[in-house]
Amino acid sequence: MNTPKISVIIPTYLDWDRLQHCLAALVVQSLPLDDFEIIISNNEPSALPPDGFTLPQNARMIVTAVPGSYAARNAAVSVSRGSILAFTDSDCVPAQQWLTAAVTIFENDPAVCRISGPVQLFVPDGKWTATALYDRTFMLQQEKFAALGKAATANTFARREVFDAIGPFDQSLLTGGDHEWSERAQKAGFALCFCSQVIVAHPARSRFRDLIRKIRRFEGGKIARKRMRGDRFILPRLRYLLVPIPRLIGLLRNETLTPSEALRVWLVLYVVRLCSVAEQIRLTVFRGSYERR
Repeated sequence: MNTPKISVIIPTYLDWDRLQHCLAALVVQSLPLDDFEIIISNNEPSALPPDGFTLPQNARMIVTAVPGSYAARNAAVSVSRGSILAFTDSDCVPAQQWLTAAVTIFENDPAVCRISGPVQLFVPDGKWTATALYDRTFMLQQEKFAALGKAATANTFARREVFDAIGPFDQSLLTGGDHEWSERAQKAGFALCFCSQVIVAHPARSRFRDLIRKIRRFEGGKIARKRMRGDRFILPRLRYLLVPIPRLIGLLRNETLTPSEALRVWLVLYVVRLCSVAEQIRLTVFRGSYERR
């Protein structure tokens, strides 16, 4: 069996329908199927794929009992064979040229060690709710992340030697493990290249409760990292209680939003900030448990 150029790593947790769409997009990649393998890391050992679920011929599924997407990714990396590791999520839909565009960059420039690309948000039903607009405006800003040497694992590539040099993801983290790993890679001299042709699509969160769940998980992850660092005093960001008028002005100047949309996004932003403070207080003052969903 030929060794593939790329190993595509996909963690999943009870997300079979969207995973099937992701795999369908990988089957029609412009890169030949023999040039890449797909490793799916099922993070719920008690769950089996539903009837009718199909795996591409170049894909295999492993089961990871340790909870968390970073543990799932690490397990998949440990059994992968490619010299290039490609990361995406089960709810992402890679563009047809996704793998080819990344391989071309790596082959043309041996100095490139890491690549990230755009994550383009969409709504399956075409209805941009205020929550979805907020998600599109503020989340998964890959080009901004890249300026800091960071990338979300929804769309990032790395040569295997980077993992060999700095180690795997920190699977003790609830969230932010991709940025923590990126920081280690950047400090070790493995610079990140942003490529606008390396594209995946990602569904925007349309329901407010899904957004708040992510915000709670995000806040918990930040507090957990501070506790791991040994910080003794972790204070809630009470300034978030202030009405963010400058943010409204900035949103009204955003050319991708109508004035009405800008106002709706701003209202979501303010409620999100209030929820963030409430979660920070719950975790730091009342020592509540972390959100893991």
